Amino acid sequence: MRKVFAVFASVALAMSFAVPAQSAGTKYSVYQKTLSSFSSTATTLTTQQKAQVKAAVDANPAAEKFICTGIRYYSQPMSVNIMVRKRAKAACEYAKQLNPNLSTWFQSKPTQARSYAGKVLLTIKSPSDAAVVGGYVSTDALPTPPQRLVEGESCEGSNYGWPVLGYLKNGNPAFLECYQLRVLRKSSRSFAIDPATMKPLVPAEVPAKSTFGYSPMVYITPQVSKETPKTALTATSSFTNIEPCRLEEKDNSWPGRPHMVSGFPMAANRAIMDNEVVVQILPVDFADYRSSGSPAADFADGIKAISDFWSRMSDGKTKIIFRVPKEYSNLPGTLESYDLSSVFPNFDGDAYSNYVAASVAASDADIDFTGADVVILTHTPEVPKTSVGTFIAEAGMPGSSLVAKTNEGTVYNTMVQGGDWPRNIQNWIHEFGHMLGLTDSGFVGNMGFDVMLWYGNPGLTVWNRFVLGVESDSQLHCKTDVATSTHLVAPVAWPGERVEGVVIPLSTSKAIVIESRRRTGYDALLGKESEGALVYEVDTSKSGNYDDGPFTVIAPSRVTLKKGDFTINTPLRQGESVVHSGWKITNVESGEFGDVVRVEKAD
Repeated sequence: MRKVFAVFASVALAMSFAVPAQSAGTKYSVYQKTLSSFSSTATTLTTQQKAQVKAAVDANPAAEKFICTGIRYYSQPMSVNIMVRKRAKAACEYAKQLNPNLSTWFQSKPTQARSYAGKVLLTIKSPSDAAVVGGYVSTDALPTPPQRLVEGESCEGSNYGWPVLGYLKNGNPAFLECYQLRVLRKSSRSFAIDPATMKPLVPAEVPAKSTFGYSPMVYITPQVSKETPKTALTATSSFTNIEPCRLEEKDNSWPGRPHMVSGFPMAANRAIMDNEVVVQILPVDFADYRSSGSPAADFADGIKAISDFWSRMSDGKTKIIFRVPKEYSNLPGTLESYDLSSVFPNFDGDAYSNYVAASVAASDADIDFTGADVVILTHTPEVPKTSVGTFIAEAGMPGSSLVAKTNEGTVYNTMVQGGDWPRNIQNWIHEFGHMLGLTDSGFVGNMGFDVMLWYGNPGLTVWNRFVLGVESDSQLHCKTDVATSTHLVAPVAWPGERVEGVVIPLSTSKAIVIESRRRTGYDALLGKESEGALVYEVDTSKSGNYDDGPFTVIAPSRVTLKKGDFTINTPLRQGESVVHSGWKITNVESGEFGDVVRVEKAD
């Protein structure tokens, strides 16, 4: 309780102070630090206090305003006011000495909190879009989920292994997981969360080791570096003919997946990522589980997550538009009557087809499906989590029964919410990728990247962006000659029209792909060991239905690949090479700019 009060008191104190005027159009993030106590009448900084000022300056390299406030108890005489003002002046002068670009301001203020009397409060303001504030990188605020999970609560029967947003016993937000004790506890694999802003606190320094596990879907705002490599590069004009790298989709016969692809062309009737993708939410309840709640509120976190992720994967070229009814459509039968408890892969497809048809029938008079590219069938959160056993992402073909046949026409891309309590945001995003036509990867390719492959480091590969049409041809180098060449590939999460991949076609259905991965964007769990040039093979003749999927990582010799593992330390570090199908790929220079790779014929 004491810690909670201290934080509140600090905020309340700062809010009562006058600060220098700032331009109306500038938004700032604020970092605060109280220096350790001064002795008696001292007005100079101790070694410890200097270290605290330095730490505050170092933690806020983008700071524009550095305000030092000497604090006196409100009933103390003016002589004390002069003393604490001198202390504040000393702190600001030292900060200015450390960073001459700072705009400093010192002042004195009274307080009724005795614990602050005689101390100096540092208030540091940085532009809100700064890359680093308070020692943490810029991240997105987390959406509040519809359920309220609390530390210590039972999660018997759940045993989900992914971090979900919940609350500690003291009321602060935190990522929680369900462990073998069958109770919720704070996740040891996720970040702390700032209660005031709901932003994950991701340290500015990239850790040495990556965190293996499901991503908490934390988004780090990419910061495009102005740094450039020293290595001479081969002229881009040599690699502009992209057609040989547009691999043919060869997995086109049953039991393949002709409605989902890893190559070209995109399957028919998929939701195309052009200017916008329109998603119609179809929320339903059951005769024994009626709801007076708001579908928009109940699914707000899913809507935000899908919209943000897929729009960002398109570099903002595609807007994901959700249409959500104000009320749930009432299904006539009980939940049990729809027989939805069967679990993938042995689920009852006919039962789910009947469920979709009944849901459309119950809502068609009230919902206009005109222009919908995707229909997502959701159910009220009162439904027990195991009662709807399977998440369906049909992306159906003409003739399929699991499509939304509405008065306004057939919507072939249909998602059905399965067991999703607590909310599995990673799965929503993955299944939506099937609505766009992407396939799964299989499970032995060891690719620890891309939400369509696994949920640890979910940023899409440059190849899947290429297949979706959101990676422009100019952002890829298609290498078809045998001459040695050197290429700069920027981190794939960076916005803007930069070269982000090299493709070496091996046949009409197979290619080597090279891209650059960094701890930025949605790859928040990466450490330095996983940053570098990611090299993998794409084989469009392989089906995502089976273990032997279309993506296979090409790892350096230091990595031992095990069947069934998702490996995240496979990107080439500077100086490392791999040889595959007669080609040698070397990371010759790595930095903030991304990676410079040399491609040459192997001996």
